[in-house]
Amino acid sequence: MSYRPFVILSAMSAFCFSVAACSNDRDDKAATAEATSMADGSGDPSSNGAMASDAAVTAGSAAEAFLLDTIRGNNSEMKFGRLAAEKGSSKAVKDYGTMLVNDHGKAGAEALTLATSAGLARTNSTSPEADAEYAKLEGLTGADFDREFTRYMVEEHQKTITKFETAAKDTQNAAVADFARKTLPTLKKHLERAQSLAK
Repeated sequence: MSYRPFVILSAMSAFCFSVAACSNDRDDKAATAEATSMADGSGDPSSNGAMASDAAVTAGSAAEAFLLDTIRGNNSEMKFGRLAAEKGSSKAVKDYGTMLVNDHGKAGAEALTLATSAGLARTNSTSPEADAEYAKLEGLTGADFDREFTRYMVEEHQKTITKFETAAKDTQNAAVADFARKTLPTLKKHLERAQSLAK
């Protein structure tokens, strides 16, 4: 009796088992790497069928940039609002400051919800330009404070409205575009009020 066929068959079985094991190991490692990259935000959502969506906010996208800019803007407006409510020399300026805190607080919460669902990190930062203006306003009192504050509010709300109109029209993310559209009337109300205070 020859053992050669048995030896050959055994060798082939061992080889096939080894190949399968290596393949499974590679698949496990790939799956682990993909899960890790998605968890830390370094993965590309479009490469995962379950994660891919036309409404997804991707890293570096216009929607992501708009959300981050909006969150910083809301942080700034609330900061300015609190300062105006404290230092304004007229009731109208103080009331305007309170309105900023309330309205931008609501808009900021919605923007933060959208950003969090997209995996963006929470931030309490403000823009360098806003920080410089805040420092300037801290050094002013009375009518000088009111005049500079309302001037800046007119300028900033004009810029912000332009950004929101662009986002409402051009941003591919439906939720972000809808947020921009819903927020525009409030921003325009703020601009009109600031313009009336500046007269």
